[in-house]
Amino acid sequence: MPIILLPNDNPDPFLLQIQKLFVDGYGLPSPQKYQQLTDGLINQTYAIDDLWILQHVHKVFGPDVNEDIAALTPILQKRGVPVPQMCCAKSGHHYVMGHEYGLSEGPWRIMTKLEGKTHHFVENIEQIRSL
Repeated sequence: MPIILLPNDNPDPFLLQIQKLFVDGYGLPSPQKYQQLTDGLINQTYAIDDLWILQHVHKVFGPDVNEDIAALTPILQKRGVPVPQMCCAKSGHHYVMGHEYGLSEGPWRIMTKLEGKTHHFVENIEQIRSL
């Protein structure tokens, strides 16, 4: 006898909002899972499907800080510094405004996920040396 999977009767409202942001805001595939990370020191940070990082950018930053980061990324890459790729929204910006997707006010951005470990404090000089 086949197993029939029924849709979840109580879908996670936050996941639904994230899915709307990914699909409608960025033209990306609909994510299936997320995990809030504690590594974001100032921004609310989420790992999405183990591929992406979604951040609600802190209100001390204007939305254009994302354009500055996107402009700096290729310069760092050219110098061999591993940096996440900023995703470009359908609007042409590197952010979307959360209220348009039922999320908290302010800019939200999506970046590719980098492997590695986050350090909140410098324990020794070797941690801050560049390769």
